[in-house]
Amino acid sequence: MADPVALELSRLGSFDPAAYTLTRDSDGLYWARSAPKALGALEPDTGQAAARIALPYRVYNHVLAADGIVYVTHHTLTAEGFTVSVVDTRARKLLREIRGIAGLRTGLAVSGSAVFMTTTDVGKPGYLHLYRIDTATHELTELRRADSAGSCWLLSGEGDTLLLVRTPRPGRPAEAPGASDTAGASVASVERLDLVTGRTVGAQSAAAIAPLARRMGEPLIAGGEIFVPLQEEGGRWAIARLDQATLARRDFLPLSYSIQRIVGRHGSMLVYLDGPEPAFGPGMTLHFYDLEGRKEVKSVNIPFYLRSNPRND
Repeated sequence: MADPVALELSRLGSFDPAAYTLTRDSDGLYWARSAPKALGALEPDTGQAAARIALPYRVYNHVLAADGIVYVTHHTLTAEGFTVSVVDTRARKLLREIRGIAGLRTGLAVSGSAVFMTTTDVGKPGYLHLYRIDTATHELTELRRADSAGSCWLLSGEGDTLLLVRTPRPGRPAEAPGASDTAGASVASVERLDLVTGRTVGAQSAAAIAPLARRMGEPLIAGGEIFVPLQEEGGRWAIARLDQATLARRDFLPLSYSIQRIVGRHGSMLVYLDGPEPAFGPGMTLHFYDLEGRKEVKSVNIPFYLRSNPRND
């Protein structure tokens, strides 16, 4: 756990090394992938496992919706397409599987009374898909589809705000700002979506956010602002700070290191994870970034921290 006030990292317990997301339920339990085909819970006060729910396929990521219901995505392509498992964490059981999903997941978010998921086709020609899952009925609806054009869709949700980011896929050259797909949408952009129809109700092009942006990552929505990680031409890393209501850029924050994802925000402190950096050694490093000073104020290499603070159980 990262403490943005003390600028420290503490060890509560452990999950599967491939766990991509971590959520906390209303009882205070942390949930994440505990085995390749299982979702598990951790009691933070003891660091011990509190639950384990077996699932039919390998777990990738998950989101926690209302009433302790978790939606889990999987890697496995079945005869009926890709699937999402619906798990009741209070009853500790798998409720159902949602089938018929086209494409491998690229984004997953909760907003309003629904779960939203973006996917990209595995074959060619490829399409991008936006799905909505009603949390009351678990009904799956495809809201949007577009030619991939070498890009992917990412999602971020908070309250009644749902953001869709379109960015070139990793490993693909960035396309020129303003280039369009068959739906007429900018290839590189941030959009706010209607929670029922999935239609765009506000948008900002990558060129307006950062003229030299090469690709963007999953945004963080916090405190009435949106933080978009990005890489510029020439390999420089930064975070664009946007107004949540208008998507207008408020600030452009330079980073000293690469960024894989933003972990969270507390007051003027932003916490982000990078990839392996020569300055810190192997593995990921956690960085505390002061929004007022516009710089990193402390960095903690996670493998070094774990070696220096072994478990006592």
